[in-house]
Amino acid sequence: MSSSVPVKQEQDQNQSTETESKWKIYGKKTWDYLYSQWFFFGLAIFIIISRWWPQFAKDDGLIQGQYSLGYLMPALIFFKSGSDIPFHDIKKNMVKWRQHLISQSFSFLISSSIAYGFCLAIIKSNNKNIDKWTLVGIIVSMSCPTTIASNIVMSKKSNANFSLTICSTVVGNSLGAFISPAVVQMYMTGPFEFGNPANNSAGVTGVYRRVMKQIGCCLFVPFFLGQMTRLVFLSQIQWFWKTFHLTKLGSVCLLLIMFNSFSTAFAQHAFTSVSHINIIFICFFNCGLYLFLSFLTFLMVRPYFILLILKMNKYKSASWINKYKLVMKNYSINHFLSLWWFDKKDTVSLLLCTSAKTAALGVAIMTSEYGADKDKIGQLLVPLVLYQSEQVIVANFQTTFFKKWIGKGDGDEDYVRMVEEEDQEIKKELRNEEVDELCLVNSVINEENGTVTDTSSSYFNNHKRNPNTTNIEP
Repeated sequence: MSSSVPVKQEQDQNQSTETESKWKIYGKKTWDYLYSQWFFFGLAIFIIISRWWPQFAKDDGLIQGQYSLGYLMPALIFFKSGSDIPFHDIKKNMVKWRQHLISQSFSFLISSSIAYGFCLAIIKSNNKNIDKWTLVGIIVSMSCPTTIASNIVMSKKSNANFSLTICSTVVGNSLGAFISPAVVQMYMTGPFEFGNPANNSAGVTGVYRRVMKQIGCCLFVPFFLGQMTRLVFLSQIQWFWKTFHLTKLGSVCLLLIMFNSFSTAFAQHAFTSVSHINIIFICFFNCGLYLFLSFLTFLMVRPYFILLILKMNKYKSASWINKYKLVMKNYSINHFLSLWWFDKKDTVSLLLCTSAKTAALGVAIMTSEYGADKDKIGQLLVPLVLYQSEQVIVANFQTTFFKKWIGKGDGDEDYVRMVEEEDQEIKKELRNEEVDELCLVNSVINEENGTVTDTSSSYFNNHKRNPNTTNIEP
């Protein structure tokens, strides 16, 4: 009886120890999950502060948010990016014209035309619950170029082509200062004539001045300084980022940029100037539009029909004349199609760039072109500010899947490379056939002249390389 008591006590102790270990495991998992979502908690805190104290971080507010946050935070992001990326990566990705063509056409034309189509259908339906100036704000937001800060942060978290993202944002924001006002002007006709900025603005000079100053101060200068720092103090700057654990600097800067946007919107009574129905509609519309643009981009950069055509490999069954014509043009059907099938890292970079919109240029356009209608500024800003926050939230969830997808390695890209290699082999075979024909012609001419020459391809190739070689007389 006495021996059974210690055994029972030992069993109770083991059970209590197992229970404590389970609770520790659950607690650690819960803490790790909450810690991984720190960005959303920080965003919620900043939104609450913006609601009750917008004067602190708004434009021309207590801390001059347009400079201390709107300029300084993107500058820090680009300085860090410039110090992390080798210059040869920038040169390599800057000349990828196909990726830039897709990115900029989506940013300025496709996204804005899709938004215009939806807004036109809504305004034609005569729905009194949806404010017409809110629809104008949606069109203006979709006419803006891609954003700078969030694209860089999300691209790095996804392990995407970080250099391509930077090049695309640089090109897009440089062009946006000139293209976006023209695109807005193009859509503000017919049913949206009331929202034409030419009715209330003398021009877009203020837009160009503000955007050029912001791009120069926030983008070109900090990135150039980062590149120079990397060139001269490479080991020191890498030690600095690693020692002080500044890997999340971009995310913190992005939060502060959104803090400035929300403070400005609340200060201009943006969210109180429209009804709750409008805000709910904009939230769902923005989220759906962002996902729809991402889906269209994926179809364009990785169209499955190209892979099917490559696998059919019809080029090998083409006639000799068609093959010869393609080789003379220095490309083949397979090679041309494979150029429009992008790898996973480039695909993720394009997905992030084509769907996102910058708030900096959007605010500049709205305040410069609609400045006379101060009562309408708040309604115009609501879609832009909400889209900025929603694109960050959705992209933050997407990065987990993008990172896993990229981590699986290349799949179909290996086949595309194989097709390109086969294409080069076909070109070599065609050149050899051409050489054999020329050798045959040369032998016939020599026989007519009574000379003997080597009619092999090797001799002819040597003869082409060394034109001083003479025929062998009998």
